Amino acid sequence: MTSLQVLQIAVACVAAGTAWLVVRVALMVAARHAGQVGAPFTTPRAVRHLSRATLLVLPVVMATAFVLTPPSLLMGAIDAAAFTVLAVFGMRALGEIDSASGPARDVRAAERTASLRPRRLGQYVPLPLRLVPFVVTAMGLLALGWRIDDVPSDRLLMRVTFILSGPVFLWLYEVWMRNEISGQASVGDDERIVDERRRRRVRQILLVEIILVAGLTGVGHTLLGLDWIQQSVQVTVGTITGAVLGVTGCALALSSDLSRRRYREAGSAANGR
Repeated sequence: MTSLQVLQIAVACVAAGTAWLVVRVALMVAARHAGQVGAPFTTPRAVRHLSRATLLVLPVVMATAFVLTPPSLLMGAIDAAAFTVLAVFGMRALGEIDSASGPARDVRAAERTASLRPRRLGQYVPLPLRLVPFVVTAMGLLALGWRIDDVPSDRLLMRVTFILSGPVFLWLYEVWMRNEISGQASVGDDERIVDERRRRRVRQILLVEIILVAGLTGVGHTLLGLDWIQQSVQVTVGTITGAVLGVTGCALALSSDLSRRRYREAGSAANGR
């Protein structure tokens, strides 16, 4: 087996496994939230269908990646087809997870409270810690501008994509944290408990943000310095690591609503039927 075949097989695994990984992350978030609030939650049938489909498709694309001589345009088309087919199963599974997690997110309350004191991220996270992902992102972009002229153009897009995805996740997770601190509360909720829950939640999101930004920036710059022919093993490990980080980060961002309480007026569910 050649080094390029190893990389081709790795890319095939990522293409065929992305939908399954996204759905498993969403399922984990929804099940964990349901357990925390004591609400029922059953794994939807579509999740099992996706798992079976992935188990069927994954060996096929891996075997094809092994047989076809890399680099192969046909293999790229097969990867895209596998991703598309499994994405259909994945979207259906995500829809059923959203429906199944509804009882854990709905809070029926006739009244809600409003705070006259504006909430800011600085109240929940120390400024030095908040600046970490911004500093890492800025340093990564500056280093990219410094190094890019000395890097061969071969497969440059993939290497740069990991670095440029850092700012994207920085923005996504900053928006997520701001949405968390603006959450509403019902009458009777203990404000201190709710506030502490927000603080813990925001710090968890920030930790994931730092891991994603630092990890993707590090992977991108590592790949910039590698020879894709002579150091194919390191390239394969780096590519898989970056892909898993990116997919997991996207999955967590997409799953943010699965753990967010939705306050509804009492009787609204009945009126909506």
